[in-house]
Amino acid sequence: MTAFFLIPLSAFLADLLLIIVLRRRRDTFGRAFLLLAIFLAGANLLLVFQLISADEKTAGLLFHAMRHALFPVPVILLALSVLLSGRKLSSPVLLFPLGLLFIFLVLINLAFFSGSSILVAGMKRHTFGFFPVLNTPGLLLLSTLFGACFLLSMSVLLQPKEASVVDHPLKRRLPVLFFLWWVGFSLNLIPLSGQAFPPVGMAVDALICILFASHLISSDDRLFRTSEMLGALSASALGGTLVLLLLPEQPGSVQTATVMIACALSALLWTRIIQSSPKPSGDFSSTALTKQENRICELINEGYSRKQIAFFLGVTEGTLRNHLMNIYAKLLEGDDGRDRFQRLTVLIKKASGKT
Repeated sequence: MTAFFLIPLSAFLADLLLIIVLRRRRDTFGRAFLLLAIFLAGANLLLVFQLISADEKTAGLLFHAMRHALFPVPVILLALSVLLSGRKLSSPVLLFPLGLLFIFLVLINLAFFSGSSILVAGMKRHTFGFFPVLNTPGLLLLSTLFGACFLLSMSVLLQPKEASVVDHPLKRRLPVLFFLWWVGFSLNLIPLSGQAFPPVGMAVDALICILFASHLISSDDRLFRTSEMLGALSASALGGTLVLLLLPEQPGSVQTATVMIACALSALLWTRIIQSSPKPSGDFSSTALTKQENRICELINEGYSRKQIAFFLGVTEGTLRNHLMNIYAKLLEGDDGRDRFQRLTVLIKKASGKT
């Protein structure tokens, strides 16, 4: 399983894709999500080099650096759950995990620089590469941090406030996706206990990031082609590697051909997902709509609300209102007192043939 490092590499590419897609978000949820993607990208990239390290010392240094990127992740996931439940980031729910994270980071640095093995027994070479083995205190601390954040996250999601600050088409699926993220992270505890079980949680990370990016990517983004390429590379690497790891021992030519087919199909699936995203709604070329205004019309045609459109575009509701005023002026004639947004919706759907 020497090719296993491609799993965290595919996750890194997926995280990088999500960073590009989220970089223009101005809402609190979008910025917190961007922060999560940045930390995950750093952790996955460091894990790639850790797995392929030439010696135990180098792997140990990379693992120590990787911990600083990975351990804040459960707290950020909890913060996203808090926002999704309709609460604010000032919620007392976050105080205990933040304190626990601070203590944990202090302890791991004290243990590392003092040369103590109280938390980490050492780095073990597996068939999939170098991976740390934690002692009981280290496992307990890590399980407490992730376990507390997981339980609090599920608690706030199951007891949401009436009005959530997040209005997004994936809103109903987010708790399930967050739960799967937690499951993926939990699976990584198995090799940390010394078992010869690969850290497959990174594959879960890659899949979820690709899913999120496919819903948030915009063809009007100047980095759309870059995003499209990163998504294809991530999906291809993930699909090919998973097939390679699951295949029984077979002749080299058969294995190579199967992996290449899996890579191609994974990249094709990503491309089809992107192509199925909202398309232009009708022909308004003669009205001189800007790219942003055309994008707004696309989202209106797909049935999204004003708040959802503002989230997609990463703008405030006030900015969206200004864009809508410009669209009204270009597309609507007169003002008969009716809801102009409703009139615009009807017009767009007629132009696209949906009514």
